[in-house]
Amino acid sequence: MMAQMRYPFTISKSALQSVGSPHTWPHLLAVLQWMIELLEYDSGVQDQVDDFEQEDSEKFFFGHLVRSYDAFMSGADDEDGAQDAELEERFEMRNEAVQADVERLDEENAALRAEIEKLQSQEAEVQANEARRDEMRNDVQSFEKLCAQLTTHKAKMEETLEEKRGEVAEAKAELEERQRERDELGEMVSQQEMSVGDVQRLQHDKATMDENLRRAQEEKENCDDELRESEAAVKAVTDALDEAIQGYHKRAEALKLLPQTAKYADGVDFSIQFDRMAEVGEMVDKDLKHDIKPRLGEVKQRLVNKCHEVEDEKYDATEKVSSLLPPGLWLCSQPCP
Repeated sequence: MMAQMRYPFTISKSALQSVGSPHTWPHLLAVLQWMIELLEYDSGVQDQVDDFEQEDSEKFFFGHLVRSYDAFMSGADDEDGAQDAELEERFEMRNEAVQADVERLDEENAALRAEIEKLQSQEAEVQANEARRDEMRNDVQSFEKLCAQLTTHKAKMEETLEEKRGEVAEAKAELEERQRERDELGEMVSQQEMSVGDVQRLQHDKATMDENLRRAQEEKENCDDELRESEAAVKAVTDALDEAIQGYHKRAEALKLLPQTAKYADGVDFSIQFDRMAEVGEMVDKDLKHDIKPRLGEVKQRLVNKCHEVEDEKYDATEKVSSLLPPGLWLCSQPCP
């Protein structure tokens, strides 16, 4: 029976026996929708046929011919042309109705073309969103690698900074010890009588201590310089990490994933908070691998589902438009020239 009604697809008996199964129910819903549209079309065509039969121009013309011939046979010709005027007026009314139908069909065709162009533009938008999603996924992977590298580099810089601080503390302690010894020796010298040999020995010891003090000062300055360089390197690493997070936020906002109420966020907070003063493992408030990446996969799945829905809607719209066209007239996939 479906084949006799020219349904474009095959419906098996097994599908009708298992109506509620997930793989057959959508196809049967499509059959019901097609049959409803077929009945609506048949009802509309029947109404038009009834109207046409009531105002059939050929029947009216035949009646006019009978009346004219009857008048001719009876000798009462239509000298004033009233019957011809009535016939002409009837044909004019018929032409106006046909012209109105033609204009209505032109408007419907224009609306259908606009709808097709809209569906095609939506398909292009989905493809653009998929490209943006892939680009963002690559950016997230690069960002994860950069975060891992920066975290490792920061840990090494902190270890180096702690070592330099320890060396500076040792140098300061040694400097204080030398200054204390110098003060003690100066006090001892001031309280005792010295010979020439003692003076020479003290002068030698003083020169040695001055040299040691100079070396300690130079070592302290070197340690201070290394400490400043280490702090500058750590600051550069944290600045780069902060800049990368800001870039991620900008790209997420451009893809409508931020803020939490954005179009594709679906209530998920994709933002990343960065605290440069926290410990190495606590500088980022989210686990990128277990929090951000799975959510992005869900966004991808939603976009894929939406793409499938758009394709289904496009197919249904095409079938609907094809069913509304007169027999023998096919709908082009591109706008008509």
